[in-house]
Amino acid sequence: MHNLTRSIFAITLFLTFALPALADVDLGAEAFNRGDFKTAFREWLPDAEQGNSMAQFNLGVLYFTGRGVEKDFEEAFLWFSLSADQGNASAQFNIGKAYSRGLGVSRNRAEAIGWYRLAADQGHADAQYHLGLLFASMESVSENFSRAARWYLLAAAQGHAMAQFNLGVLYLNGTGVGQNPQQAAEYFRLAAERGADKAQFNLGLMYAMGVGVEENFMLAYKWLSIAADRGHDEAVNRMNLIEDMMTAMEISQGKQRAEDWLEQNRNR
Repeated sequence: MHNLTRSIFAITLFLTFALPALADVDLGAEAFNRGDFKTAFREWLPDAEQGNSMAQFNLGVLYFTGRGVEKDFEEAFLWFSLSADQGNASAQFNIGKAYSRGLGVSRNRAEAIGWYRLAADQGHADAQYHLGLLFASMESVSENFSRAARWYLLAAAQGHAMAQFNLGVLYLNGTGVGQNPQQAAEYFRLAAERGADKAQFNLGLMYAMGVGVEENFMLAYKWLSIAADRGHDEAVNRMNLIEDMMTAMEISQGKQRAEDWLEQNRNR
């Protein structure tokens, strides 16, 4: 039964796209929304060349994804850089991602951290999360995990599910923070409610084992069922194991609660 996911989940998020909010790029946004990416490019290019930060950012997205133009990471990096230099947090995040992954530029962890930090200081949750990932991936010293925890905490406070999950892992292990199963369970619950299947799985096991929460097989079954529905490989096996310890009523209630949650959260 003791098979909690105890490792940081280093998911790679796709580069952010933010639709323009400025009136002079609305035609580009309308074209983008209807899938006419070439027109979106034509509409945004003059504004970008005149220094419009959002238009520059959006051109970067088009070049990065190859929508309306030939895919070109270096050209995407150029437009993101112009936008980032004007303080666009999403562009700063994407520059950090480019340095982290070597897209259009050579990999450079120090540059990635610097650009992520600029975006994170503006409250960009993905940047805060990725800073946490970078610090957690460094040499396993307590100081780096403590830094990771601080950035995860900021992203988690904004509802970032994977930051919440990773905080749960840190509290479960006592890595970079004081070991606290109750706090781990709470962060797993927050991430689980936002649709993170690994958090749903962990929360189910914690209810089954009474770790950080009071033992409750019905709630364990609920969360394992949800995780299984969302594709978690181990969840079905764990459900089968705890069924032998449950009454027919508990199984029925667990199934119903899982179905209710899934019905209400299909888009998560």
